Amino acid sequence: MKLYEYNDIIDTLLNTESDGVDEETGVVFDLTVLDRLEMERNEKIENLLLYAAQLNADAKNISEYVAKLNARAKSKKAKAERLTEWLCGEITRYGAKQFETQRIKATVRVGVKTNILDESKLPEQYIRVKTETSADKKAILAALKTGEVIDGAELIESRTLQIKEEL
Repeated sequence: MKLYEYNDIIDTLLNTESDGVDEETGVVFDLTVLDRLEMERNEKIENLLLYAAQLNADAKNISEYVAKLNARAKSKKAKAERLTEWLCGEITRYGAKQFETQRIKATVRVGVKTNILDESKLPEQYIRVKTETSADKKAILAALKTGEVIDGAELIESRTLQIKEEL
């Protein structure tokens, strides 16, 4: 049975007259069933909470594994970049611009990039200004908690469920 079904039945039993008869439908309820239903409902909630805790643990483990894989990928990429830079020098050492075998081909291309030595010495026409604005939520929260009215902001109540698995 689903959790909401337990709740519906328990609500119906609790809303019947003391003699256990539903006045609308005429169905007679055994009120001793209420205890059993509440125990089954509690067991259902416990199992769902344990499942949620397991899902959170799985998500954490996956996130940690992904972080380890990302670190390995970053290390491999850096190693490949160092190796590529070294090979570029080795290929062009005697004037060659490419290396080719039956299995692989590499071509060295020469490009130009800008290196800024001291940004403060650059003329203003070569400076790009970035401006970013965002709401200071901590300051707004503090002001709203003191009773200040701020147009465009409000306090809302949020609920979270903290699950701790007992061992």
